[in-house]
Amino acid sequence: MKTNSLSQKKAEILDRNLIYNIGIPRIALMENAGRRVADCIIEHTKKDDQIIIIAGQGYNGGDGLVAGRHLHVEGRCVRVFFIGRKEKAKDETISQLRILERLGVKVQEITKSKDIKKITKHVSQARFLIDALLGVGLRGEVRPLAHEIIKYINSSGGKIVSVDIPSGLDVDKGIPLPVAVSADYTVTFQAPKKGMLTSSGKKFSGEVIVANIGG
Repeated sequence: MKTNSLSQKKAEILDRNLIYNIGIPRIALMENAGRRVADCIIEHTKKDDQIIIIAGQGYNGGDGLVAGRHLHVEGRCVRVFFIGRKEKAKDETISQLRILERLGVKVQEITKSKDIKKITKHVSQARFLIDALLGVGLRGEVRPLAHEIIKYINSSGGKIVSVDIPSGLDVDKGIPLPVAVSADYTVTFQAPKKGMLTSSGKKFSGEVIVANIGG
């Protein structure tokens, strides 16, 4: 399936087709996605650069965690902040989280506003920050905790790489809902998302890298 861009509906249909018709397990798609994000980071960092991953509970968060594993294996300094309660995460995402923990990667859970201060020092020291908070499944406005996290991401001094789409960006219209990550790079899967090609979406998406993750 080739297309110039994907609407939210088409992106979800494409995912379902890859999983249920072609037969590629979701965990395999997640592995491919995370590897592509890690490749982008490796290309633009040095061995001793600190990398922060902000991961949500959904599949987008799982992609970011896979990227973290590959970066860790490559000898990069990785720290993960998991937004939300682990027990509410998607099964594949929680599996990736457990793998990282067993590998010795520091994972800190952020469940309320007062926890955000735990991020501040590390974010300010990071060379790169991976935005894996919210993906193409976002509907409606960003919730309060994620809203605050996005503001922290945007205030970081390092480069920002968004996974598939900048968190908080409307997939179809390319406008913030009502806030969105302002990325330096967006590693998007299969094709750019429709909103990323609008004048507003381009400003938030930065340099867009299209990665094929399943055919």
